[in-house]
Amino acid sequence: MQIGTLIRRAAQYHGDAACLVEDDRAISFRDFDLATDRLGNALLARGLVPGERVGVLLANSIECLIAYYAVAKAGLVRVGLNTRETLDNHQYKIEDSGARAVMHAGIDGLHAEQLIGPDELARLIADGEQMPCAVDRALDAPYRLGFTGGTTGKAKAVTLTTRGELAELSAFLMDLVPDIKRGDTFLHAAPIAHASGAFFLPCIARGATSLIMPKFDAAEFLVLAARTQASMTFLVPTMLAMILEEPGLAAAKLNLRTISYGASPIAPSILERAQARFGKVFAQSYG
Repeated sequence: MQIGTLIRRAAQYHGDAACLVEDDRAISFRDFDLATDRLGNALLARGLVPGERVGVLLANSIECLIAYYAVAKAGLVRVGLNTRETLDNHQYKIEDSGARAVMHAGIDGLHAEQLIGPDELARLIADGEQMPCAVDRALDAPYRLGFTGGTTGKAKAVTLTTRGELAELSAFLMDLVPDIKRGDTFLHAAPIAHASGAFFLPCIARGATSLIMPKFDAAEFLVLAARTQASMTFLVPTMLAMILEEPGLAAAKLNLRTISYGASPIAPSILERAQARFGKVFAQSYG
């Protein structure tokens, strides 16, 4: 199965239900399928060839996820880049991966054969050819490149395959978020470029809504989680600790059922406080 097939099936099964929500914007599963088709076709029309590397350097946003899965549909290989890193780190990863194109959030100083800034990205999403974009790739061919943290030298690109992506999806649905379903809202407060993005395909597969928080703030997290009655989220331990210290937590009327955590070790005291405060929340590790 191709990753694009999951998106097309979600459009068929969940149609006009909300797929992505960011601030006052929302797009349906059907619209997400169409937008990724248009952008995927537009990238190929620019001369990019399936198998070539394309950097995605976008903050948490609807456009970020459209870019991720347009690249997947077009048979291109996504190079994951994090807006929180330095320009030198961005450029090193672009050159090391051999990325021909980079979709970016208006970051000056980047160098690549094709640089696609926010305005052009919006135009490509809106104006790309509206036909299914479905370039199949072998299950063990490169699907995306994820860079290591670089704690013992320069970051190194790890090649991830479609088979691996589908195995991760299966593991999430069987173990980490087995009860995720249509009607749930998953609050993406951590960077989508990092671990939070791993929860998007489970949302797609089960018809849950992905609620995107562009930038984390503990007080705003509580307001957003309460207003939307979000049922699931992923947090790194530091973010969870900040929420536990937030004065508004005691009065917040939350509906969180599952908090997944990971990316770094968690202090037992933070885990105990989280479980005591959230009651039925299951804090589980990822990463």
